[in-house]
Amino acid sequence: MMMSSFSLKELAQVISAIIKPLAIIENSDQQADEIQALRINTDTRTIQQGDIFLALRGDHFDGHDYLEQAQKSGAVAAIVDAQYVAGKDSLPLLVVANTLQALGQASLWNRQKFTGSLIAITGSAGKTSVKSMASHMMTLLGDCWATPGNFNNHIGAPLTLLGIEPQHKAAVIELGASAEGEIAYTAQFAQPDVVIITNVSSAHLEGFGSIETIMRTKGEIIDSLAESGCAVLNADDVFYADWVVRAGQRQVISFGIENYADVMAKNIICDTRGSRFDVVYQSQNVKPQAVACEIPLLGQHNVLNALSAIAAGLALGLELEKIAAQFKTLPMVDGRLQWVDGEGQIRILNDSYNASPASVKAAIDVLALWKEKAWLVLGDMAELGDDSAAIHAEIGEYAQQKGIAHFVATGTACRDAVEAFTQTLANEEVANRSAHWFKQQCELLNYINEHKQPGQVFLVKGSRSAGMDKVVTALSSKKNQVIKSDSNSLNIIGEV
Repeated sequence: MMMSSFSLKELAQVISAIIKPLAIIENSDQQADEIQALRINTDTRTIQQGDIFLALRGDHFDGHDYLEQAQKSGAVAAIVDAQYVAGKDSLPLLVVANTLQALGQASLWNRQKFTGSLIAITGSAGKTSVKSMASHMMTLLGDCWATPGNFNNHIGAPLTLLGIEPQHKAAVIELGASAEGEIAYTAQFAQPDVVIITNVSSAHLEGFGSIETIMRTKGEIIDSLAESGCAVLNADDVFYADWVVRAGQRQVISFGIENYADVMAKNIICDTRGSRFDVVYQSQNVKPQAVACEIPLLGQHNVLNALSAIAAGLALGLELEKIAAQFKTLPMVDGRLQWVDGEGQIRILNDSYNASPASVKAAIDVLALWKEKAWLVLGDMAELGDDSAAIHAEIGEYAQQKGIAHFVATGTACRDAVEAFTQTLANEEVANRSAHWFKQQCELLNYINEHKQPGQVFLVKGSRSAGMDKVVTALSSKKNQVIKSDSNSLNIIGEV
């Protein structure tokens, strides 16, 4: 990740490192601590000339095994822990007690040099969509840096902070967690000016045990705010009051649709083209404002997402009218209700990036707009713990209640969803609707290819581990043929 140029001596002071060797570098009159670097990088596959390679240790990998490769790729030095025994490489080394800790310290150093505005986002669902909205909005101030991909964990978040460059005027950072304490860890480096909590739902119950633990974990982001910071909170969330208490004397700007909030959406129209609504901003210290807003994104959940980003912009002094104008050109987010043209004149709503119970229901709400043309193509929702069977069954019932015409699914857990959908159909004696479960993705795809009709809309969704992006790829291929496989994966012949 890019930073402004710095010397090994400067970095060593930040991360409490000992530089070895301190002697003059071979074929140079420069000492090791005088070497200038541009970036800190943990991935040898993307090392560039001028990088410092930071060697992380994990359960199934050890970056210390790749120093020679890092040097060949252009690294000028490496950050290693005291356990490292030098090999064939001759890189100058910055030796620290713990390289993960050094990564955090370096990211905080770069963050503290940044003079722009920083927004940090967390929540069970909607983080990446809100990140995209907020970063698009913050370009009103100039260049904006945002979390690349899913770099939102204890490694990705510090790397994101290291990516902030001198020309950036704003930054939007996404913070995720799989256990209590993880957001507190990453947020201490982010030091945000504004935080957004999108919502809390039963996503990732397996790592937390209870939804109350998830609520507390998401709330950790508030603790990272200075007293002058602002917390943007969802007034429609059942845990809103808990977060307000946690914010203490810090400023809170609420957003919502159902409950009274500082930033609300009225006169909402969600159709197959996008969403239109009036943004109403009402606060004790501000004269009430109402501005028409239009976003090219589907679903009422994206209206709520937009409100959270708008509230953050208002907290940073942006004008409501300018934000609304900027939102007309919001980009689609890869794998988030993203339109893809399919073979055979079908249309695909690619929502395969990830899935939680709340996000699946929101996507089904969108799909229901196409009535008899709607296909729900679902993969397992992961990390739901002991509640997995009941939650999947609830999704099946919800899809039936919303009038979804065709439901096909793959994955062990999704069997419960299909059975619930089918049982509800049988109880209500509904005609011209069907549900089928398949052990393998290839079987599911063959069924779709046999039964699809021009003009139909296919929502493809599942947790990242379900690999439903492969189904999207297959359906969108110009020549997709599937051969039988012994695993739950696709082998695609033809153009991809």
